[in-house]
Amino acid sequence: MTTKERRSETRLAEETTLQIQAYSTPEGQQDPSRLKAAKTVDISTKGMQIQLGVRVPVKSVMQLSMQTKHRPKPYVLTGEVRWTYQDHVDPKRHFVGFRLIENDQGSDNQEWQHYVDARLNNKA
Repeated sequence: MTTKERRSETRLAEETTLQIQAYSTPEGQQDPSRLKAAKTVDISTKGMQIQLGVRVPVKSVMQLSMQTKHRPKPYVLTGEVRWTYQDHVDPKRHFVGFRLIENDQGSDNQEWQHYVDARLNNKA
Protein backbone atom coordinates (compact mmCIF):
# COMPACT_ATOMS: atom_id res chain seq x y z
CA MET A 1 0.00 0.00 0.00
CA THR A 2 1.42 3.36 -0.96
CA THR A 3 1.19 6.59 1.02
CA LYS A 4 -1.39 7.94 -1.42
CA GLU A 5 -3.61 4.89 -0.91
CA ARG A 6 -3.67 5.47 2.86
CA ARG A 7 -4.82 9.08 2.60
CA SER A 8 -8.30 9.72 3.89
CA GLU A 9 -8.41 13.42 2.99
CA THR A 10 -8.61 15.09 -0.39
CA ARG A 11 -5.36 16.90 -1.18
CA LEU A 12 -4.57 20.06 -3.09
CA ALA A 13 -1.24 20.25 -4.87
CA GLU A 14 0.23 23.48 -3.50
CA GLU A 15 3.81 24.63 -3.15
CA THR A 16 4.14 27.22 -0.38
CA THR A 17 7.24 28.16 1.60
CA LEU A 18 6.87 27.81 5.35
CA GLN A 19 8.88 28.52 8.48
CA ILE A 20 9.43 25.98 11.23
CA GLN A 21 9.09 27.84 14.52
CA ALA A 22 9.40 24.94 16.94
CA TYR A 23 10.51 21.35 16.57
CA SER A 24 10.89 18.48 19.01
CA THR A 25 11.92 14.89 18.26
CA PRO A 26 10.32 11.99 20.15
CA GLU A 27 13.48 11.98 22.31
CA GLY A 28 12.95 15.66 23.20
CA GLN A 29 15.74 17.14 21.05
CA GLN A 30 14.90 20.61 19.78
CA ASP A 31 16.69 22.47 17.00
CA PRO A 32 14.34 24.21 14.54
CA SER A 33 17.28 26.15 13.04
CA ARG A 34 18.45 23.06 11.16
CA LEU A 35 15.13 22.93 9.29
CA LYS A 36 15.64 26.08 7.24
CA ALA A 37 14.33 25.14 3.80
CA ALA A 38 10.78 23.81 3.90
CA LYS A 39 7.80 23.96 1.57
CA THR A 40 4.51 22.25 1.10
CA VAL A 41 3.98 19.70 -1.65
CA ASP A 42 0.27 19.27 -1.03
CA ILE A 43 -2.23 20.28 1.64
CA SER A 44 -5.42 18.91 3.18
CA THR A 45 -7.75 19.91 6.00
CA LYS A 46 -5.90 17.65 8.43
CA GLY A 47 -2.31 18.04 7.32
CA MET A 48 0.16 18.36 4.49
CA GLN A 49 3.14 16.83 2.78
CA ILE A 50 6.28 18.91 3.39
CA GLN A 51 9.62 18.85 1.60
CA LEU A 52 12.64 19.47 3.85
CA GLY A 53 16.40 19.55 3.41
CA VAL A 54 17.03 17.17 6.36
CA ARG A 55 15.52 14.02 7.84
CA VAL A 56 12.93 14.47 10.59
CA PRO A 57 11.99 11.46 12.74
CA VAL A 58 8.44 10.10 12.81
CA LYS A 59 6.48 11.32 15.86
CA SER A 60 8.40 14.61 15.93
CA VAL A 61 6.20 17.59 16.77
CA MET A 62 6.54 20.79 14.74
CA GLN A 63 4.99 24.22 14.86
CA LEU A 64 4.86 25.89 11.45
CA SER A 65 4.18 29.41 10.27
CA MET A 66 2.73 29.66 6.79
CA GLN A 67 1.54 32.70 4.86
CA THR A 68 -1.20 32.45 2.24
CA LYS A 69 -2.52 35.14 -0.07
CA HIS A 70 -6.03 34.65 1.37
CA ARG A 71 -5.20 35.88 4.88
CA PRO A 72 -3.22 38.91 6.10
CA LYS A 73 -1.44 37.08 8.94
CA PRO A 74 0.35 33.71 8.75
CA TYR A 75 -1.27 30.50 9.93
CA VAL A 76 0.49 28.99 12.93
CA LEU A 77 -0.02 25.22 12.75
CA THR A 78 0.97 22.49 15.20
CA GLY A 79 1.23 18.86 14.23
CA GLU A 80 3.12 15.60 14.25
CA VAL A 81 5.28 13.88 11.64
CA ARG A 82 3.42 10.68 10.69
CA TRP A 83 5.69 9.32 7.94
CA THR A 84 8.93 10.25 6.22
CA TYR A 85 10.98 9.25 3.20
CA GLN A 86 14.16 10.33 1.46
CA ASP A 87 14.11 11.16 -2.26
CA HIS A 88 15.90 8.42 -4.24
CA VAL A 89 17.08 10.84 -6.93
CA ASP A 90 18.21 13.68 -4.65
CA PRO A 91 19.23 12.40 -1.18
CA LYS A 92 19.19 15.99 0.15
CA ARG A 93 15.39 16.07 -0.25
CA HIS A 94 13.25 14.57 2.48
CA PHE A 95 9.47 14.42 2.59
CA VAL A 96 7.25 14.15 5.66
CA GLY A 97 3.57 13.66 6.27
CA PHE A 98 2.51 16.36 8.75
CA ARG A 99 -0.79 15.78 10.59
CA LEU A 100 -2.41 18.58 12.56
CA ILE A 101 -2.89 17.97 16.26
CA GLU A 102 -6.61 18.18 16.96
CA ASN A 103 -7.87 20.72 19.49
CA ASP A 104 -4.45 22.32 19.85
CA GLN A 105 -4.77 25.59 21.79
CA GLY A 106 -2.71 28.55 20.57
CA SER A 107 -2.56 27.45 16.95
CA ASP A 108 -4.64 28.20 13.88
CA ASN A 109 -5.38 24.54 13.13
CA GLN A 110 -9.18 25.02 13.02
CA GLU A 111 -8.90 28.13 10.85
CA TRP A 112 -6.58 26.16 8.53
CA GLN A 113 -9.15 23.40 8.22
CA HIS A 114 -11.83 25.95 7.24
CA TYR A 115 -9.46 27.58 4.73
CA VAL A 116 -8.58 24.30 3.00
CA ASP A 117 -12.20 23.12 3.06
CA ALA A 118 -13.25 26.37 1.35
CA ARG A 119 -10.49 25.90 -1.25
CA LEU A 120 -11.62 22.32 -1.91
CA ASN A 121 -15.17 23.58 -2.42
CA ASN A 122 -13.96 26.50 -4.62
CA LYS A 123 -15.11 29.13 -2.12
CA ALA A 124 -11.70 30.74 -1.51
